This record gives sequence, structure tokens and C-alpha cells, in this order.
Amino acid sequence: MFGFGGIRRAVGAAAAGLVAAALLVAPAAQADPETDPPENVLPPAITGPARPGGTLRCSPGTWLDEPTLTTAWRTGSTPLGEGASYVVRSADVGAVVVCTVRAENSVGVSTASSSPVTVTAAPRTPSAPPAPSTACTGAPYVQAAGGVLWTRRRTVAIRVATPAGTTAVEIAGNPEFWGAQRRRLDARCTYRWTLADLPDGTPQRIYVRFPGATAPITVSDVLRYDVSPPWVTKAHARWSNRRGGWVLRTRARDVGAGVASFETARRNGTVRRAHRLGRTVVSWDRSVLERVRFTDRLGNRSGWVRVRFLS
Repeated sequence: MFGFGGIRRAVGAAAAGLVAAALLVAPAAQADPETDPPENVLPPAITGPARPGGTLRCSPGTWLDEPTLTTAWRTGSTPLGEGASYVVRSADVGAVVVCTVRAENSVGVSTASSSPVTVTAAPRTPSAPPAPSTACTGAPYVQAAGGVLWTRRRTVAIRVATPAGTTAVEIAGNPEFWGAQRRRLDARCTYRWTLADLPDGTPQRIYVRFPGATAPITVSDVLRYDVSPPWVTKAHARWSNRRGGWVLRTRARDVGAGVASFETARRNGTVRRAHRLGRTVVSWDRSVLERVRFTDRLGNRSGWVRVRFLS
């Protein structure tokens, strides 16, 4: 028979034996050694604006085998710096930039590079349009530049004064403003407008309205297009003893801006002389009066017409 103390000593000895046996049976825990150099499975990538002053950042990508990573920047074979980011300089414009990541562990070293990016110049900031001149603001009106009523040009310049609050002008060839053209305010108060292709002398009204104005206002002006020259209805000369020479009598008509002046010349077109309309031309030398032509107020000229000499 064992006493209580003996039983306790026997149990303790048995437990110690079991622990020792377990330690002998269980294998010792060991760290898994690195057996491969680093492997890149997702390449590095560059993000950020590639222009002077912009900051490029290099994402290192994804690597296996727990390497230590370092990043370097280069253009061609020229190094630019190290680190995860690079600030682009003005001298880099046009250069092709790449970031290269170096991965190292106890077994070896590997590298991987990003796709290249090209540095471009910073975009120019567009200049703001000039502020409209205060001379354009006032009682609204539209008028052909110079106040003309006739024109020989299909595209004309019109001057527009705008009421307060106007943000733009709309120009049309009809009061309903079908096909109207919207224009920004011009500091010189002048806008281009193309007349419709209508027969010469047809009145063409130009309508203008003013978006943004405190009250709806429409103004208009009329122009006539004229490229038709005058035609000569009389061209003869008669000798006058009292005047001592040949007296030229001429007349011409014009359906447009009106006749302004005429010229005389020799038969071959030389010795041309210009004369005011209504002036009496006298010359003892009939050769300088053999041809005549007329010009209207827009500069449209008739052809040369032969002068008849009467006895």
C-alpha cells in the first residue's frame, strides 16, 4: 500500500516521462528557407502628369519571395534619380522616362521596368478675350461700317452698339432669326456678315438682337448688293468753233449705287483722263476722246465705248 505522498510522486514521474517522450517524437520547428530569387508577376507602372512641374509616381508592381525593393528613374541610359516619385523638369520635355524597380532577397536580385512615358510641354493657357469696349455700350443700333447703303462685297462689316447687360449678339437676315449667328462681344464693336445671294439692288435687312440685355431689343439696317457696272447710253462729240475743239457729250445709267465719274482715252486705251460726272470735256485733239467708260460709286466700271464724232 502506498501512502498519499507516494501516489503523488508516482503520478508526477509518469507525467514527466510522457512530456519527454513527446519532445522526442515531435520534430523541431524550422523556418522555410528562401530557395528562389525575387520574381515579378505584375510590372511597375508610372502614374501622374508627364509635363514640367508634374510629379510622376512609380508603382513597384507585385513580387514573390518577399524581396526588398528600391526604385530608380532614367531616360535612356541617363539616370534621373531614385525614390518612389520624380518631379518632371523643363529640361525633360521630349524625353522618354522609365522607372526600374530592383528587388533583392538572400538568394538573388531581380529587376523590372515600367512602360515608358514621354514628357510633353505644359499646355498653353488660352488668353481671355478682350473685354468689350465701353464705346460699344449705349443706345443699340446696327449700321454698315462707314454708313454705306450699297456694297459690292458679299461679306460686309457691320457696327453694333449694345445695351447694358448684353452677353453676346445674334445676327440674322430675317426678323424671326432663323439661322441666326451668335457672336461674342467684339471690343471694336464690329462684326462680319454675309449677304444673301439675291439680284443686284435687292434691299437686304440685317437684324440684330442682344442676349442678356435687361429688355428684349431688336435693331436692323438695310444694305443693297451691287456688282453691276453702269451702261453707256450716249457717247458722241461735235466740233465747236466757239469752244475751239471737240465737245464730248455722254450719258450713262446705273441701277445700283449710281454713276460717279467717267474716263476718256485713245483708241488703244492710252492717255486716259478721269472726269467728274457732269463736266463738259473739250479737246482740239479728237484722238484723246475716241473711247469713254463710266464708273459707279462702288467702283464697278463699264467697258470702253467708242465715241461717235459728228460733223
